[in-house]
Amino acid sequence: MPVRGYQAVAERPDGTRVPFVPYPTPLFDHAGEFVGAVNVLVDISELKTSEQRITESDTRFREIFKNAGVAVWEQLRLHRR
Repeated sequence: MPVRGYQAVAERPDGTRVPFVPYPTPLFDHAGEFVGAVNVLVDISELKTSEQRITESDTRFREIFKNAGVAVWEQLRLHRR
């Protein structure tokens, strides 16, 4: 049975790590006997970098607006004096 929907990390001989999605697929002959497999590994480094940037941006955005109410309140209070 093919395996789908998983992510993993490979470590190269130089120690760098690469995130990937594996696509192992068993091969069967005409009689249904297992004869081998094919495995494709898809590098998802760019996807992971993009996900990290989105997470960081979202965190900054939420912090700005979480604290924006306090800043607006302080500005209004100062202008009313």
